[in-house]
Amino acid sequence: MDTKTLLPYIEQELQRQVARLDSPRSRLFHEMLTYHMGWTGEGAGPEAAGKRIRPLLVLLCAAACESASRGAAGEVEAWQAALPAAAAVELVHNFSLVHDDIQDNSDRRRGRPTAWVKWGAPMAINVGDALFVMSNQAILDLKASYPAETVVRAAEILHTTCLELTRGQFLDMSYEERNDLTVEDYWPMIAGKTAALLSACCHIGALLGGAVLVESLFDLDGLGSQLVVSVLSSDLFTVQSFVAFIVLLVVVVNLIVDLCYALIDPRIRLARALG
Repeated sequence: MDTKTLLPYIEQELQRQVARLDSPRSRLFHEMLTYHMGWTGEGAGPEAAGKRIRPLLVLLCAAACESASRGAAGEVEAWQAALPAAAAVELVHNFSLVHDDIQDNSDRRRGRPTAWVKWGAPMAINVGDALFVMSNQAILDLKASYPAETVVRAAEILHTTCLELTRGQFLDMSYEERNDLTVEDYWPMIAGKTAALLSACCHIGALLGGAVLVESLFDLDGLGSQLVVSVLSSDLFTVQSFVAFIVLLVVVVNLIVDLCYALIDPRIRLARALG
């Protein structure tokens, strides 16, 4: 499946979700959201919008698992039925970016002034809050194509992940002034950062594709050890293992990126901890 084919559908679904605030009294508020999402304002376009990796993971996993389960969503393809979930994870990601920019005092995001720089921190906090609420509304839109049990499970995965993201962000900020971190300190922090949401994307996508899930495959606490065992096991070498491999790859890439940051940020003493 060509990801370029999926991207217009993702943008259309995201715009449909964000349009909830497109009314005369909240027109400027809506503009703030469309600006942050990369659709409007100076420099708007694909680069300002980002790569949409997270929604793509949802749709690709749904499509891969549908191929194995012979169609879970019924009249439409699984990736089409999963579009609200794809929008939900991207909205979560962007809500976290808006708040992260404020917390990190970052004045640029994807080459443009951040929301808080343009409209002030209080307004930007409200923008992030709106994106978070919309993510919850989006995941519930799955009810048009899936049974209630599946919708509730997808929402549970998303909400649990959001809590993990706040935990990871807390640890990240609390570590900024420390120089005594150990490997044991680092793993819980990274498990609640980028990898947590990427794992949830694969988890939700597999669920919506109709896979019979091995839930432990998506638990990052073991830092991928369980995933390696599952992928290499001939008894589990199925679509679940394929999705597990994607999650493991995400964890490894995320770790490499963080190690690179550690080399240029003296506040993170990973080299010392690993030595």
